[in-house]
Amino acid sequence: MIRPLQRNRNKAIGRQKGYSDRETQRTPQTEGARTAESQAEARKGNGKGLVPASHAPIDQCKIPTRLFELGIGNVVISRRHPSGQISLAIFLLDVYCLGVKDVFHRLVDPSQYANIMAGLARDSPLEDIDLTCARKLIEGAVEYARQFQLTPHPDYKTARTILGEVDAAACPRDFEYGRDGKPFYVAGPNDSPATSRRILSLLEQQCGPDGFHYMIPTDLSPEGV
Repeated sequence: MIRPLQRNRNKAIGRQKGYSDRETQRTPQTEGARTAESQAEARKGNGKGLVPASHAPIDQCKIPTRLFELGIGNVVISRRHPSGQISLAIFLLDVYCLGVKDVFHRLVDPSQYANIMAGLARDSPLEDIDLTCARKLIEGAVEYARQFQLTPHPDYKTARTILGEVDAAACPRDFEYGRDGKPFYVAGPNDSPATSRRILSLLEQQCGPDGFHYMIPTDLSPEGV
């Protein structure tokens, strides 16, 4: 039987403010309550310019300063073309459980790029990271999630081409996934009850009933998930 996270099991996990902070982490294409039609329109250009971008110079490579505190955040990688346009990939990375939860990838002009980056910085302070470490971080999160049969966002395969051929083994940093040695699933604002049910079922199958933590909205009973 899947049981809800008891707040006294881990005080840091149970803080409502921490949960609210996580909810602000989203890629530009999931900003706001967009309809299915508008999301489809936004994806028409997704990935354009990314494959040739793998050899363009890196413009920025950033991660959220509080990524491992909140457990989720946007990893931003951009490459600037001689034309001035910018290939941009943003990976919404859940380092506690889900790996690459969402992806935004597109060829943008400098003004669009500036607006997107300003919006991301408002959501969460960003810091520079070496591209080798960004690759290690992203791919490590994907592999962690795959242990539990959780697959990355469908656009991940295309978006990851922006990483080019850098070697993750060259990164001297180590990254630890999960929370307190266990996966910790936090239902996001766009996760339906059916999605949460599927994820919790996979976690219970792979980890056992006491092998993971989770947090769901307070208006959902455990039986309703």
